[in-house]
Amino acid sequence: MLQFGFDDLHLWRVEARCYEANVSSERVLSKIGMSYERSLPSFGLHDEDDEASESLMDVKVYSMYREQYVHPLQKKDLQTLVSDKPQ
Repeated sequence: MLQFGFDDLHLWRVEARCYEANVSSERVLSKIGMSYERSLPSFGLHDEDDEASESLMDVKVYSMYREQYVHPLQKKDLQTLVSDKPQ
């Protein structure tokens, strides 16, 4: 998602949202380097038929700016440089 957004679409910012109760998604967003930005209280839910449900849940917004993004190939090169020990 990040690679496509920054490399192909040339976006300056990518945003992702997850429900506050979805701790697993929140962990993934954090692990890939996205930063918590804000919460949206009482965000409406939609069911499979895209009809509004009566339930409201808080949503957390995460984002990453182009300057923060490290391309996977660059990341691999950096990891190699750091892990190589001089002999």
